[in-house]
Amino acid sequence: ISGCWIYGNTVTGNNRQGGGIGGGERVDSIISNCVISGNTASNRGGGIAMGRSCSPTISDCTITGNFATGGGGLSFMLSDVIVSGCTISDNISSFLGAGLYDEDSTISISGCTISNNATEYALGLAAGVYVFDSVLYISQSIICENTTPEGPLQISEVDYYAFESCIQDDCTVFCSTPTGACCVGGTCIVTTESDCTAAGGTYGSDDVACADAGCPATCAGDANADGTVDVLDLLKVIDGWGTCP
Repeated sequence: ISGCWIYGNTVTGNNRQGGGIGGGERVDSIISNCVISGNTASNRGGGIAMGRSCSPTISDCTITGNFATGGGGLSFMLSDVIVSGCTISDNISSFLGAGLYDEDSTISISGCTISNNATEYALGLAAGVYVFDSVLYISQSIICENTTPEGPLQISEVDYYAFESCIQDDCTVFCSTPTGACCVGGTCIVTTESDCTAAGGTYGSDDVACADAGCPATCAGDANADGTVDVLDLLKVIDGWGTCP
């Protein structure tokens, strides 16, 4: 399913799921570049719900303004799930996982923003991502301002693995990877620790400037290791004038 707008659909009745898209069991679906909005399910998965033993891949989709009892945006069970490059926002569920609800699965979330989803009732269950008995991997994603009546709650209290991601209650706080001085190739650059390591450099600490990093001098007279011999090197020598320890 690609390049579609799926809007304003409703399923009702006991155990009905998947207001926008509902998958059966053992379905290997690919959903990409879609807008899935304003759909309702009386049970779970207002936007998308998959049955057991599925392997869905959902990429570059906007999933917003959907409603279900559980999993207002997305819902999965006993599946291997990949969600990448998606915006999952402003979905509502009655009790849990307004953004995403998952049971007994392995799920990978990468390059996504999951924000401003909300549960209607207070059960202490996460509004952003609720997973139960699952393995959850999160990379390069932002999860913020998902709320319950008891207050913000981004991810349910389970073990999960997060890499280069920002998970916090306030979306207005800028999420960024810290940078610092990196001594590499006979010079000093300001970059992230991961990029410095990948370049074969030596990373100091976050928020440390090159002038304070103590990188080895690249040539005679380059006291501050910035790759240039100039008045700044002279000032550094004068600043350290005196007897060495």
